[in-house]
Amino acid sequence: MAYKYWKLMDKVGVAVCSKKPEVWRGKEQFDGYIFEAGDAESQRKAEDWARRYDDRYDSTKETITYEPNVHLFENEGFTVTILDSAGGSSQGGRLSFWKCAVEKDGIKFVVGINDGILADLVRNSTLVNGTVKEKVMFARQSGQPGFIHESMESYAEAVADMNKKADMKKAKKTKKWEAGGVYQSLTQTSICLGEVWDYYEEKVVKGDGWYKRDETKLVKRDKPIKVLSWVHIYRFEDGIPKDFSELMEKELKDRRYIYFHTGSPPARAKTAQLEIKEEDMKSLDKIYSLREDQEEQYSYNSPKIKGRFKRVK
Repeated sequence: MAYKYWKLMDKVGVAVCSKKPEVWRGKEQFDGYIFEAGDAESQRKAEDWARRYDDRYDSTKETITYEPNVHLFENEGFTVTILDSAGGSSQGGRLSFWKCAVEKDGIKFVVGINDGILADLVRNSTLVNGTVKEKVMFARQSGQPGFIHESMESYAEAVADMNKKADMKKAKKTKKWEAGGVYQSLTQTSICLGEVWDYYEEKVVKGDGWYKRDETKLVKRDKPIKVLSWVHIYRFEDGIPKDFSELMEKELKDRRYIYFHTGSPPARAKTAQLEIKEEDMKSLDKIYSLREDQEEQYSYNSPKIKGRFKRVK
């Protein structure tokens, strides 16, 4: 399963405003700001958002500070009720979160929840008068807050993400890549294509600073140098190709321009080794021969150079 950028927390905290409750349809609600328990910086930011003042910008009066009430919870068993959208943005359009009332252990507060995660909750839950009957937990996806529960597919995705994160943290990393090797980080999968000869080098030609910018040009080397070549793969949502032939068919093909990386690879965990056949190497030779590099980088009218790279045999 591909990484979905979920984060689960064992314990959460909430900084709740202690002054001037928001009145929604005749009911007083206090804004709350969620943070991960044990994360000092996260808690500081939440408390800053929840802190309120009187006469803060009146130099003739003493500023009165209202510190937020801070509560810590096990991240489970919350009751959530959908209230309303956040309304319009000052830049136009509508804000991408909804206001929800949250309750646990007699503590009540209102939080803003990402609308995409909330829509997933609505589709996969039982609601009565806006209240989700399933008990929920807090989670974040791509940094955005939301609610999920164990019956949701999102929960399975989040658990898979947390397991993958733990596995990647423990995995041994290496910069010694081999042809056909699959190397992964938390968010990226790369496959090594093997060593190539690089016949050109990139040189920066300084501009005058006014009318002509610095330019990067390809200049032929006196002698080629040996570098590694690899690609990042994106066409295998649920895993990696079964062998090198499938990679060539689905990811590389015979396009005129193949974007592959060369040089010294980053330290990554090796997770698989693909079988490489002789016909795969012939296809790879064809890809290298078809590739065209611009003599002047970032210039659309620059002459094209072929044969910059050749596979080391």
